[in-house]
Amino acid sequence: MNVRDQDGAQIRVSGQGQIERRRNLADIAEHFAARRDGLNRFEDDWRKMAAKWSAWNLTAIDDRQRALPRHEQLRRCGGRGGCLARALEANGYADWKVHCLVRDRADDDGAGSDVRLTRARPLPRSLIERFGREPEKSILVAPCRSWRAGTTS
Repeated sequence: MNVRDQDGAQIRVSGQGQIERRRNLADIAEHFAARRDGLNRFEDDWRKMAAKWSAWNLTAIDDRQRALPRHEQLRRCGGRGGCLARALEANGYADWKVHCLVRDRADDDGAGSDVRLTRARPLPRSLIERFGREPEKSILVAPCRSWRAGTTS
């Protein structure tokens, strides 16, 4: 998603130092969570989709209000999910559930997940299908690679 700062420049995360990256992630999370006309970015996108799809099918978006923010690395899910969960809570969306895809305990090297989650909930990658049974207003933070190749790393 293209998120811009107050000067109109795109907010970047890749290639930034740790302090700048964290600040930028917080700004992006705030952009998703901030209320505008009574809706956050997710709700506004769902409203637009429902309006667009209503000509095709009035119930096309029913029970589909879930989101999947993606990024490149599985090990970064925890920080990004936690940042988003904090921003949602700060904007009055404490009832929303943010899940982060994590490694399975018995993964390739046997090390298990090294992600520490504070506000977001872990979802082991072998159980990813369960996200579809989560209630509306649930968010799964997962790496792009999970969806492109059917695997995660």
